Amino acid sequence: MAIYVYKCKKCGCTEEKRHGMSEKPVFLCEKCGLEMKKDIGLSTKPVFGFNGWGFYDTDYKQKKG
Repeated sequence: MAIYVYKCKKCGCTEEKRHGMSEKPVFLCEKCGLEMKKDIGLSTKPVFGFNGWGFYDTDYKQKKG
């Protein structure tokens, strides 16, 4: 599931909605009742993040015995 930001065509209010990438849902504005459009480029939360310093080739090598 991805998080998308939708913007009202009339009043301009925005809402975050969660749905699958292949879905094409229609959302109505809670304030004025008109259809909301997916706002490209406006994101309030990252979908994923990186933590730590990374991985190195020595992290998971097995010791040869």
